[in-house]
Amino acid sequence: MSEHQLKKPRMECDQNASFALDPTQDHISIPAGAQETTTMCTACSGEGKVMGRITKRARAANRQAQQRKDSDTKLPPLERTMQPCGECNGRGVRRMRILESSTTTTRVLFNTPTVAIIGGGIGGLALALALQQRGIHALVYERDGSFSERKQGYGFTMQQGAAALSQIGVDLCGIVSTSHFSFSPQGVLVGCYGHDMYDQRTNTKVRKRCKHNMHVPRQLLRLRLLRALLPDTVRWGMTYDYHIDMGDDARTAGLGANTLPQHADSVPEDSLECSKTVSTPGTSATFTVATPAIDVRFKDGTSVKCDMLVGADGIFSAVRACKMSTRPSVGPGTRADDAGETKRPWVSTEPCSLNYVGLVVVLGYTRCDHPLVSRRIFQTLDGETRIYAMPFADHAMSEELGLAGLSPGEESTMWQLSFSVSDIDAARMLCKSPDLLRAEALRRCATWHAPIPQLLASTEDFAMSGYPVFDRDPLDADDLRTGGGSTRSTSPVTLIGDAAHPMTPFKGQGANQALVDAVDLSRHVYRCWKSALHESCLQNSKQRGSTVQQHGNDVPLRATPVKTVSVGTTIEHETPAVIRSPTALHGISAHLARFERDMLSRSAVKVLQSRENAGVLHSARALSSENCTRAAAALDQTGSVPDESIDRATQFLNAIGLSQPIDEPRMH
Repeated sequence: MSEHQLKKPRMECDQNASFALDPTQDHISIPAGAQETTTMCTACSGEGKVMGRITKRARAANRQAQQRKDSDTKLPPLERTMQPCGECNGRGVRRMRILESSTTTTRVLFNTPTVAIIGGGIGGLALALALQQRGIHALVYERDGSFSERKQGYGFTMQQGAAALSQIGVDLCGIVSTSHFSFSPQGVLVGCYGHDMYDQRTNTKVRKRCKHNMHVPRQLLRLRLLRALLPDTVRWGMTYDYHIDMGDDARTAGLGANTLPQHADSVPEDSLECSKTVSTPGTSATFTVATPAIDVRFKDGTSVKCDMLVGADGIFSAVRACKMSTRPSVGPGTRADDAGETKRPWVSTEPCSLNYVGLVVVLGYTRCDHPLVSRRIFQTLDGETRIYAMPFADHAMSEELGLAGLSPGEESTMWQLSFSVSDIDAARMLCKSPDLLRAEALRRCATWHAPIPQLLASTEDFAMSGYPVFDRDPLDADDLRTGGGSTRSTSPVTLIGDAAHPMTPFKGQGANQALVDAVDLSRHVYRCWKSALHESCLQNSKQRGSTVQQHGNDVPLRATPVKTVSVGTTIEHETPAVIRSPTALHGISAHLARFERDMLSRSAVKVLQSRENAGVLHSARALSSENCTRAAAALDQTGSVPDESIDRATQFLNAIGLSQPIDEPRMH
């Protein structure tokens, strides 16, 4: 067995317990001095919602309505609706404080399902955390050798992702901006909106409706997600190569001559054992335990086995490439070794190829004390080139990330420069060199209004990078489920984030959608596991010698041996007397199909809107004088801002030296 072989932990904490689960050992390790932890709310099973009761008032109103009707006509029965869970305030997780002198109750479970996640970005880490909070074993495999080896984005604006983070108990971290200005290169104001554009005394209601934008450094959010995970969850330096889907039939019936799965001709003999018989200690009962469904291979020759595989490895996803491809057989009755397997070509079945949108994005961050970037956003555009600047990090955030150069009270600014480059080869060549990127940026923007030249000139090489912008057409849910026709529809392999629905950065939705994907997928997986546990306990009720039916749905999670230990200790657990039946995630394909359908339906709108924004923001239409976003102005979706907001904006700009008045906007 490889040293990276997934071992399944066999513990789950009670709602009043907390512990750190070592994913490579069969014991519980409770950290001494632990202060607080976040676990799934058992009242709502992590859903954040519970079925509401029908109130006495509603029942009385229904009876009165029935009395007014004819005796032969019956009103439809009252229906209960979903309401936010009162135990967790609709979040799905609960925080628990642990005292040094307290004791912790742990409950033993057997054969916890394992989920392997490829990619240690925001989406992959959030998914791992959400699964661990639900008692599901998750490991993340990241190709980078360490957390800080490579830049993984700079900053993003928190939108839908804020609710997703609250549902996994992660505190928001970022800087709030209060206003947004749009300029021409000469400093002529063409639009403004935001919280500061309203007078607090005369427009209280309007001001309350105007939302703040929070800007989050990606690495800081990744760091906080990483700290919330169990120890050794992320395996660094693991570059994914391909995976082998063993197949449901092969897992339950054993591999025969007619049941070899896709790629099975390259599988070593010891990997083809898909089930084994286990005896219960002290009894004569025996049962079959299924081995994991997916064999994941890495570039260094190691492999891991898991019940489910999730590709969270970005726009150039290798998991997606493998899922959306097939490899021709070497012939019946033959078997190729691993070396021969790598020489056989993959045949892609990808229905949505990468689409280069004709733009290059250059990112950078630097310290800047200009009033225009002090908790404010501004963008400047000329119809072909656009620069967007927003708050990035303050002193405390920089200290947490290990970045030097900021004193208390100072803030750094992130900027995003985008411009048209029609040839993809020229775009790639440009992005390879920070010197070429800086020279091109200064050539385009050196004469633009302050503080743009200062931002570009003061950014150091290590804080600057660029990339050509790609996206894909929205993927059909059936194509994702079947891999474009190359895999079975019951495959326990899925994608989240940019691996599933890559989009341009001009709507600020990439990271937000990945966070929503992660929370939604964790809930679907837990529903599947809970259903499988309940079914398994019903099947094994005679072996247990207890009546499962009298306990209901709580049996799978609670009818197990209990031990009490003190905080700061480590215990070895004994094999439980009750052992679950074979498939840990039986029926997962139906849950994945629902998740993928919802995910792709939700994200398709964002993909198309971000593509449209990429075009209009780099056209003359974006210079329309409207007090709204530039994309909305270009599409003539005007916003309404009172005249006083224009006066406030003009006063502010006069004070900082940008005295040109705004063009008269159309008010609606």
